[in-house]
This record gives sequence, C-alpha cells and structure tokens, in this order.
Amino acid sequence: MLDARRVRRHATQPLTYREVGGTAGELPDGYRILRMSRGLGRGADLFEAASRRLMTWQVHQASGLRVRASCDTVGVGGVVELRLGRWPIVNGQRDFPVGGQLISLSADT
Repeated sequence: MLDARRVRRHATQPLTYREVGGTAGELPDGYRILRMSRGLGRGADLFEAASRRLMTWQVHQASGLRVRASCDTVGVGGVVELRLGRWPIVNGQRDFPVGGQLISLSADT
C-alpha cells in the first residue's frame, strides 16, 4: 500500500501532460497508439474473474509493473504509483531510456 505521505504528495501534484483525456477521442498530434486484443474465453465467471483482476491491480502486476496504490481496488480518487523497473511513472508520464533514446510512457487517468 502507498503510505499517506506519498498519497498526499501525488494527489496534490498536477499531471505532467496537457492532453488529459485526449485518448477518449481523436489522438492528439504526435501520439501513436498500439492496440492489441486477446480472447480470454467465454462465460460470466471468466468475465467476472478478469474484471476483478483488472480492478485489483493484478493485471498491472502481471505485466511487470510494480504497483503501490492507496486502495486495493481501482476507483475515482485513488492514487497509484506504478514502476517499470526502477523508474516511477509519476503524474501520468515518464520517459525511459531504451536503446539510446527516451521513450515516453503516458497513463491517461
């Protein structure tokens, strides 16, 4: 869990990118998108299990992200600190060194 001091610090900082909500429609200039999908199977039980894993950070953890959150379940007003390796993704954006270039990763909230 994310301690109260870190929750306050993250919750009071502005996001680091202008295009908040920009992925809800046309992508802003300069953005590329990668979409991938995979069937999980069929049935209400499978859907419930997948939804539960997504909303309790398990999907994020399984993808290799380290998760520290203010709550066990994703929700409005929650604060999450995601780390990819040793680099934190803070306030929605982080640049990572990859092959001599900086790659920008954004998380739209």
